[in-house]
Order: sequence, then C-alpha cells, then structure tokens
Amino acid sequence: MTAPRTRRRDRPAGRPKLRVVAPRRRRKLPFLLISLAVVGTLIAGVASVQALVSQSSFHMSELSRRTEQLRERSLELRLKVAELSSPRHLQDAARRLGLRVPAEVNLLTVKAGATVGAPGTGSTQDQLALEGHVPGAP
Repeated sequence: MTAPRTRRRDRPAGRPKLRVVAPRRRRKLPFLLISLAVVGTLIAGVASVQALVSQSSFHMSELSRRTEQLRERSLELRLKVAELSSPRHLQDAARRLGLRVPAEVNLLTVKAGATVGAPGTGSTQDQLALEGHVPGAP
C-alpha cells in the first residue's frame, strides 16, 4: 500500500515554480590549510618560548653558582684581613722589621700656623711648630 497522494495546489500566477536544490558542498581544503598553518605557528611559538625559558633558567643557575663562589671568596678575604690586622700579627711584623717599643714616651703638642723665618726677608713660611721641643720654635 502506498500513501495517498496529496493534491498539489495551484500556484498563483507570477510566482516561479520552486524546486528542491541539493545543499552546497563547503570546500574543506582552505579551512584545513588555514587550521594547519595556525596550529603549526602555535606549536613553533610554544617551542621557541620553551627554549628561551630553558636558556634563562640555565643562565640563572650559572649566576647563582657564580654568586656563591664570590660570597665564599669574600668571606675568605675578610678572614685574611682580620688576621693581618690583628695586634699579634702587627707586633710580629714590627719585630721582623726591627721596630721596638720605646723605653720612654714623650707627647708633643703641635701648634698650626706658626711662622718660621724673619718677616720681610722673603723666607716666611707657614709650618707646624713643636712647642718647646724643636730648637728655634717659638
């Protein structure tokens, strides 16, 4: 059995006859090429950024290692300065050079701005004078 046919309506005059058209086939090739180009560019971008991050990380670790070496060297040099400036080391160095502790200590007072020489003779000079300890000093 077949289904009963429906009667076609008469179309009004002036309207064109309608017909069923097959759907347009989209072209897939351009879309695929553009998608492939975008994905390839993104992959290349991610790989290059990862390479830059790796280089930066390596450089940072190298700088950290160098900083630690310099910090250790600084500590060694500070220790050496402390040893060389100790009173015991200075005393030993002075003995090796032939210096000795004086038997008597004299304190001298220095007066600035004293004039040596006769005024008007052209030999006036501003010098330091030792009060009462240097012959010819005022």
